Amino acid sequence: MGKVKKITKGDLNKLIDILMHRYFEEHPTFTVIIDGLLHAMVEQDPDMSFRKFIKYNVPKLLRKTHKKNRYPKQYKPKTQKTKNQLMILRHERKSARMNLCNIRAKEKYVCSFR
Repeated sequence: MGKVKKITKGDLNKLIDILMHRYFEEHPTFTVIIDGLLHAMVEQDPDMSFRKFIKYNVPKLLRKTHKKNRYPKQYKPKTQKTKNQLMILRHERKSARMNLCNIRAKEKYVCSFR
């Protein structure tokens, strides 16, 4: 029989990082807190885990909340490029509706569009 490798704290911490870090962009606050708790469970030293959480994760949380509060949801800076893109999208939608209407008209359906 082959040699059995022991799982170390470092292996568990890498596994936690692999599993949790992919969700940092979607849910930063929740994921960072859960990540910290899981690492604390592996380390089993609350004092050291708390210091590491403050050192590594609090700056991430502050950066994320600062970026989030930079532009509130109601305000999005509009540039000429985005206005042009919106006009193109509206035109494409209208042409698609017109094409659909023409197809239905051939099938003797009544069609109206805005």
